[in-house]
Formats: sequence, structure tokens, C-alpha cells
Amino acid sequence: MSHTDTAHSGFREERKHRLLKARVRVGSNEHDILIKNLSSRGLGGICTDVALTPGTDLSVLLPDGHIVDGLVKWSDGRRFGIALAREISADAQVSYRSEEPTSTWQVKRLHRVVTPRTDPSTLRRVT
Repeated sequence: MSHTDTAHSGFREERKHRLLKARVRVGSNEHDILIKNLSSRGLGGICTDVALTPGTDLSVLLPDGHIVDGLVKWSDGRRFGIALAREISADAQVSYRSEEPTSTWQVKRLHRVVTPRTDPSTLRRVT
């Protein structure tokens, strides 16, 4: 069964889990997105500053520099799924790396778990 046969038979191509920072262009506006999964004909992700509406035509600016047109197929709050107008290489897209010079992502101290030091002699066994 070829790829085109599977696309029309209701079979959904396996998604590759990724964390990629990209942008979408809707009309003259651009928005940052985080791609969470990717296949050769679609992607799913999160847009933090705007909710994308199903049926919206847009362009996706991929991290490798390619631009591909797409259509928002579904959305749930800030989460969305986009069907791409042409195939892309999901394997060519690399995972997001924090050493990227334009990165604004950071881990904050707020999210660290700190275990307080205790004197072992004051602990009691729970049964």
C-alpha cells in the first residue's frame, strides 16, 4: 500500500514526538508555536498567544528554514492540529536545543523540587 493509498483509507501516519520551536503566519500576523508531534503531512502543537481556529489557512515556518502551507484541522484551546499542503521530511526536523542563540526558553528555579534536610533520628517509621 503506497502513502497515497494510506492517506485516503483513513489510516493516520505515525507521528514522531518532537519539541520544535516554529512560527505560523496567519494573514500578516506571525505567532510562535511549539510543535509536539510531526509526520510528513501534518503536525500538532501549542500556540501560547492565540487560539487557532479550524478551517484557517496558514503558513508554517519550520526550524530548518522551509515554509509550508497548511490548514488547521482541529483545535482545543491553545492546542491544534495542522494538515500540511505538501510532504515534509519529519526526520530532517531536529529536536529543539537549548543552546540555540535566539532561544527565550529557560528553566526557572520555581520549578525545582527542593527536599529539606532533616535529622534522621527525628523520623519515625510509617507502617
